[in-house]
Amino acid sequence: MEITGFTDDNIAEYVKQFFDQSKDKLKDALFKGQKLQSFLKSSPTIWGIAHIPVNLELICSLWDETPLPGTKELTVTALYDNITEWLCRRYLMNQNSDIQMTKEDLYTDFRKELTFLETLAFKAMQNNTIILGKELLQKVFKETEYSSKHYALILKIGILKSIGDQSNGNQIEVQKDHYFVHLSFQEHFAARHLVKALSGPAPQEAIDFIKNQKYNQRFELVFSFASGLLIESDDAQCLDTFWNAILQEPLDLVGLRHMRIAISCFEESCLNENFKRRNELIDHIANWIKYTVQTNHDKISTYINDSLKRSNAVVNQPKVIDTLIHLLTTDDTKTKEKVLGLISQITISNPYPELIHQLVKSLEHQDSKVGAGACRALANIGKTTATKDAIDPLVKAIENRDSGITRPACNALAEMGEKAASKDLIDALVKALGNEDSYIRWRACCALWRMGQKAATKEVIDVLLQALRNADSKVRTLACYALGAMGGNAPTEPVIDALKQALGNENSDVRTNASEALWKISEKAATKQVIDALAKALANQDFYPRRMACYALGRMGQNVATKDVIDALVKALGNSDSDVRWRACDGLGQMREKAATKEVIDALVKLVGDQDSLVSMSACEALGKMGEKAATKEALDALVKALGNEDSYFRSRAWKALAKISEKATTKEVIDALVKALGNHIYDVRSRACYALGKMGEKTASIELIDALVNVVGCQDPLACASACEALGEMAENAATKEVIDALVKALGYEDSYCRSRACYALGKMAKKAARNEVIDALVNVVGDQDTVACARACEALGEMAENAATKEVINALVKALGNEDSYSRSRACYALGKLGEKAATKEVIEALVNVVGDRNSLVSMDACEALGEIGVKAATKEVIDALVQALGNHND
Repeated sequence: MEITGFTDDNIAEYVKQFFDQSKDKLKDALFKGQKLQSFLKSSPTIWGIAHIPVNLELICSLWDETPLPGTKELTVTALYDNITEWLCRRYLMNQNSDIQMTKEDLYTDFRKELTFLETLAFKAMQNNTIILGKELLQKVFKETEYSSKHYALILKIGILKSIGDQSNGNQIEVQKDHYFVHLSFQEHFAARHLVKALSGPAPQEAIDFIKNQKYNQRFELVFSFASGLLIESDDAQCLDTFWNAILQEPLDLVGLRHMRIAISCFEESCLNENFKRRNELIDHIANWIKYTVQTNHDKISTYINDSLKRSNAVVNQPKVIDTLIHLLTTDDTKTKEKVLGLISQITISNPYPELIHQLVKSLEHQDSKVGAGACRALANIGKTTATKDAIDPLVKAIENRDSGITRPACNALAEMGEKAASKDLIDALVKALGNEDSYIRWRACCALWRMGQKAATKEVIDVLLQALRNADSKVRTLACYALGAMGGNAPTEPVIDALKQALGNENSDVRTNASEALWKISEKAATKQVIDALAKALANQDFYPRRMACYALGRMGQNVATKDVIDALVKALGNSDSDVRWRACDGLGQMREKAATKEVIDALVKLVGDQDSLVSMSACEALGKMGEKAATKEALDALVKALGNEDSYFRSRAWKALAKISEKATTKEVIDALVKALGNHIYDVRSRACYALGKMGEKTASIELIDALVNVVGCQDPLACASACEALGEMAENAATKEVIDALVKALGYEDSYCRSRACYALGKMAKKAARNEVIDALVNVVGDQDTVACARACEALGEMAENAATKEVINALVKALGNEDSYSRSRACYALGKLGEKAATKEVIEALVNVVGDRNSLVSMDACEALGEIGVKAATKEVIDALVQALGNHND
């Protein structure tokens, strides 16, 4: 279940797209996205984690809603803890519950769920599995005494997922296999379990586990997380116990694994200066560095270097930096090479001037291997802090006659990218473009490419145009790249003409990079010349230029929706290369209504049935983006047919398209298509169709539609049932027939709590017509429901039926709900009693509400105050007035 796939470029693109979507509601969305990218790169471990799509999505969502303070000091453990907190708060928000509480109170509210996840994760790690079978679930239910009735809550938090084809009919979640959204979350929760065991009354079993497994690489991240959790807990005794187990016997004989686990765990705790073993561990690490650099065992050096390059906080400790400086002063060439090799791999965020001085001095070493190593070390440091003291010697080194120095110096400046873009450097690189060594010319182009717009002077652009005619294809390729990176500063007619000409170059790499350069330029300057050049690239003999042209034109969206461009993209829809077809679909989709001609829609409808799933999904998306104009019978029939596809991801794309069309068009054809989808054999299709019809509300409430929704309420699928209930609620005025109300009352007795809660919601919407004795009695039963959401919704529904619901049984049930553990249930019980008004003005009700006025949850307290106000004069006792005055003081605070 490990899902990998993002490259470094994918991460940058995903973050940009994520925050682009937020720019309408966030003025600083662009800044947030850039800041997040810097943060991700600040830690090798976090950067590695971000390559997993689900992790990056969670990090972006967390960053979007709750920017993290002190991100330079944020450990991986703290990041995962923040994500866990955010997921819990998101769940509460989705349930309309109060989230104004401390993290400690939040975790207390979720104590049972978190304990279940921790125990499950730890047992899964022990069993060396990421697939969590139903047998393991049953064991954990029993051990944690967590009722399987509430298991849906755990899944809704979003940390645990179930496995299984949604079309296979098995809707009982506890009978399915499960997995954590990523192995790292399983490791984090296993660490939480371990920390609790260490601080519990019988820690010996946990201590023995650490001692026995500390050199097992499978548990390395678990122990690292445990170290971070302990440092945040302020439990000095427990922290000491943990480190004793890590550092004391049994020890591995060679010591390599011992160094690795110690460094990994220390990385999560070394920023805390109150950690009493901090100096002891730093001394150990400094000594290990000395030993490995001065020894002749390459394997040992590789092993510790690998650990240190993943440990930013450790390598930036002053004692470690001082050790590196001292080692650079040695006369031994081999030692110098090794320490330079180490510096070129680790991330030093704030290098001391003396360290830079020693590296610059090493540039002039008589052994070119040392000089080359110094170049690489300076390049690595320059990625984060490219100082003038580091750049100037490298610029000078470019002119060195020894290619053993010139080449690595060029490489170093290329690696530093835009951080090194001084005038002296650009002049040196322009000069290097004329070097007789083709490698140096190539790397000079590469450096200018990385510097992007900062190097976009007329002189540089002219030299790059000359480089497009260079005999070396690598130089021509990089010249295209560099011109593309200069973007909006390079859309002059000579540049565009040269790139158009390069599209016909005999070398395919040059053609490819010319198209990519045009795409890059188009992002900043979508001039007519650029658009014409991209339109020409759509007919290129190579598939990659065609892909890039489709992508670039698509990104320009409605701004380039001319007849010539649309015709070219329609032609590309018939290309034999599937990648060109899906990018053409995407391009037309970005043009939205402006591209929604009959010819375009007919071509896209045809591609919904394409053999390549990516093409067919892109065609669905494009139709969805064209909105009302795509609401033709042919398009709707194709999308409804696509809903029957076995691939759930494909179905979701087809569904989203249909939903977008339904938002814009409530025609008979659209409604008929959605009603047809209600009969689909796949439950999530039925559920989504219900949701879409519900969004349309009263205007879609035909007899045929209501009958179809009633059938779905009675189906065996809980999610579809819940969505149908909600849809009927949105159509309340026209849907409140006896048959509908009877079906909703029946749904109140269903096993699935979400279905029960949605049935309550619908009955509340139909309050005027549904306030019958049997309905009220059924809602009273749900008020006593163990599921807090269903209880809260039942209270709300009874409040809406206040005129007919003021019976003794109703009032007693609502008073009992005031004592519910869930704050939202207490809040809604207050709301319902307030709606009942004077009819609920009994001594028991008033006393119960007075107690709730002092509730620790401010929302519940305010609702209780409002309820007492609605009850009126009969509630005006001295006790009530005193409680209200005290509450007034609390709220003012």
